[in-house]
Amino acid sequence: MFIDALVVVLCVVILIATVTFMVSYEEAPQVFDETERRQKLLHIVKNLRLSDMLNLLKIPLWKYIQAVPVNDIKRHVSACRGCIELDVCDGCLKKGVPEKDMSFCPNHKSLLVHARLLRDRQQTE
Repeated sequence: MFIDALVVVLCVVILIATVTFMVSYEEAPQVFDETERRQKLLHIVKNLRLSDMLNLLKIPLWKYIQAVPVNDIKRHVSACRGCIELDVCDGCLKKGVPEKDMSFCPNHKSLLVHARLLRDRQQTE
């Protein structure tokens, strides 16, 4: 009787372990895809004025890439690439301090929201 119960428990444990491994194995490519996607975005952002704007707003690039949703980063990249206020942006970035009126930057409001969220997250950790 004891051996029968032990065999049943052992079979259940093996079944649970097998299912858990299969689920983790199936999710593994998604994790790698997400990491690769963020690495590519890091490279893109580094080559845009966006990285300088993040620095100006005191948003660490690695935190931005790690924590901001990929769709938001893509939207920021697209807006930065399509920006027509390059002279104004370059002047602001050259000064090294944010202007009182940053409305020329299509990403400014969104970046401020993300900066606040990142600071709030850091304070709660």
